[in-house]
Amino acid sequence: MAISPIDVVKIRLQLQQHHSVAGGQVKYANFLDACRKIVREEGITAFWKGNIPAELLYLVYGAVQFWSYAQINTLLRERQDVIGLTGQKYFAGAAAGTIATVASYPFDLMRTRFAIQASGQAKVYPSVLRAISSIYRADGLRGFYSGLGPSITQIVPYMGLTFGAYESLKSLYLTHTPTSLHPWEPMLCGALAGTLAKLGVYPFDTVRKRVQVVRGPAHAYVLAVARAQTTSAVHVALDMARREGVRAFYRGLVPGLVKAGPSSAVTFWAYEWASAVCGRWNEYRVEEAEVGWWRWQQRV
Repeated sequence: MAISPIDVVKIRLQLQQHHSVAGGQVKYANFLDACRKIVREEGITAFWKGNIPAELLYLVYGAVQFWSYAQINTLLRERQDVIGLTGQKYFAGAAAGTIATVASYPFDLMRTRFAIQASGQAKVYPSVLRAISSIYRADGLRGFYSGLGPSITQIVPYMGLTFGAYESLKSLYLTHTPTSLHPWEPMLCGALAGTLAKLGVYPFDTVRKRVQVVRGPAHAYVLAVARAQTTSAVHVALDMARREGVRAFYRGLVPGLVKAGPSSAVTFWAYEWASAVCGRWNEYRVEEAEVGWWRWQQRV
């Protein structure tokens, strides 16, 4: 919820038409200009447009991601002598990210469309349920997965790099400080890992956003979005490069990085905390089982 304003601004910067395409001045010149205009034209609550599908997205994605990561990591541990520890973490992270993306993608698509729709009478999606109904009537189940291709293309290297970089940074830190991690240390490692990974895959995120609004209700958007004529990610990317240049792929990069660092920091802190709790619980169960067995033997 705290990062929703950053996300709304990032999405709008990614989607707005370039001045060479729109035939005039763009709506938002930069991050601060976008913030000022959103407050003036739509009110402060506009920064939380799409917050409900966003929260559902983070909840589903996070739960599926870390469960998948733990399971796949266990399976790959037997191959660690072949692919190495970093390779193990990379492949586990990439696979977990892919599974989580597929599971949570409909919420991602709705979040994007909510973030740029107008308020008041022009609003097309007044609620998540109405959005689900409208998208299904227009495009069927396939409509909820528009842009999934570039999402997976982005998430595989992103999550692989994030988990790989995190584990490498954590191992490096523990090498010099061989003690248990303090709460702020996984947050620092996670923030660095997430920021570096986001910087590398950001163009895929912009293409994904463009594809998500191709079949959306353009008449209800607050800005002239750069709508492609096809849902093909390759065609969208080529059209962006031809008409708007390479810089178009990096629109909204600053808020994107500002969001990636804290998000990854909190995510990995929660992961380490949950892992520690589960570890202690398993130890407790083993200890209880051993004590119970000893007492049974005594009775026999």
